[in-house]
Amino acid sequence: MTSRMFPFITKTVNPIAGGFFNTPNGEIVACPYSCSYCWARSMINRYKYPKYQGPYRIHPVALKTYKPDDFVFVQDMTDIGVPGIPKEVIFNVITWAGSQPCPMLFLSKNPDFYLKYLNYWPKNAVLGATIESDLLGVTQFSKAPLPISRLNAMIGLKKQLLELGRKRKLFVSIEPIMRFSSDFIKQLRKIEPWGVAVGYDNYKNGLPEPRLSVTKDLIAELEDFTTVYIKTLRESLPSEKP
Repeated sequence: MTSRMFPFITKTVNPIAGGFFNTPNGEIVACPYSCSYCWARSMINRYKYPKYQGPYRIHPVALKTYKPDDFVFVQDMTDIGVPGIPKEVIFNVITWAGSQPCPMLFLSKNPDFYLKYLNYWPKNAVLGATIESDLLGVTQFSKAPLPISRLNAMIGLKKQLLELGRKRKLFVSIEPIMRFSSDFIKQLRKIEPWGVAVGYDNYKNGLPEPRLSVTKDLIAELEDFTTVYIKTLRESLPSEKP
């Protein structure tokens, strides 16, 4: 894959294969988070990539070497933090990432995963979490850990890294953005992220979206303490669910 999901990314690579399985009706199911707006699942259902079918495993061809001026997004087709990926696979990916001469972005809806491997993340790892909101309404569209749990995990990660004297860049993706509370910005500030991406859903999934003016206010507040990478901005669409 060569997607530029974020403007600072130069390359995207998927060293973990497997995780998707055929159901009796011919659909391919995968990640236990089952996000209704998952573009990766839609692509794999459409194109039936053999690479992503079967048990989780390392895809050796993907373990290549990048250039110092690259910024690589690791594993955009699978959430690297989902339960079920063998530890040896994770360690293989972490070791390979640490051997690269450039920044390596990881992104998960289960940032508690980073704490499990706290002593192993290399200096060039940028540890990111997708946090679309801080409200429970997100659970209608995803079985991933609750948004507030993700926020707390990233805040906890920041504290533990500081206590250990380890500088690691943290990143948050608020995409696709959903309605959020007035406390959202306060929690994001505690993470002290290196960068935050903000964008609306690109695929008309009927998500509960904030008004554009509210999103722009959030972006302005974020810009007080971090770099904001603006993705799709548009007027909110009617939600299919209240």
